[in-house]
Amino acid sequence: GGFWGGLVLATAVHALVFERRTRPKPELSYFVYPIVGSIPGVQDFYGAGATVSAFGGSYMDITYVRLMGDAKRIAGGDFAIDLLTVLDAPIWYPYLTASLFYVDIRNGTWPEGERGINSDPNRTYHLLASRVWLRGGELSTHSG
Repeated sequence: GGFWGGLVLATAVHALVFERRTRPKPELSYFVYPIVGSIPGVQDFYGAGATVSAFGGSYMDITYVRLMGDAKRIAGGDFAIDLLTVLDAPIWYPYLTASLFYVDIRNGTWPEGERGINSDPNRTYHLLASRVWLRGGELSTHSG
């Protein structure tokens, strides 16, 4: 004979849908805000964002942000980001909600360097992306 050994891993899934706590009654509010920033040597950007909270009398929040600028490390490339989030959109109000996000990045650059106390600050490389799309979402339950 021989020896047969194995490893068995078992895990329990406690929730595929997460339960939310009760919240106070929503009040409609909105914000419009300018955004200006710089990642030195990589890109300068400007833009604006807008957020509406308690949309339609529900707990739904909607945010849109648009950033533009110069992609200094990508030849002839203008940098842009569009971001949209919709949080707690009622599907079967108030018991089931959905949250969604959408991100579209054009000519994005991200600097990465060494880490640690003895790292060389001059050793940096840049991640370049001509196009990045991110999409996602979640479903949540609420007791009402």
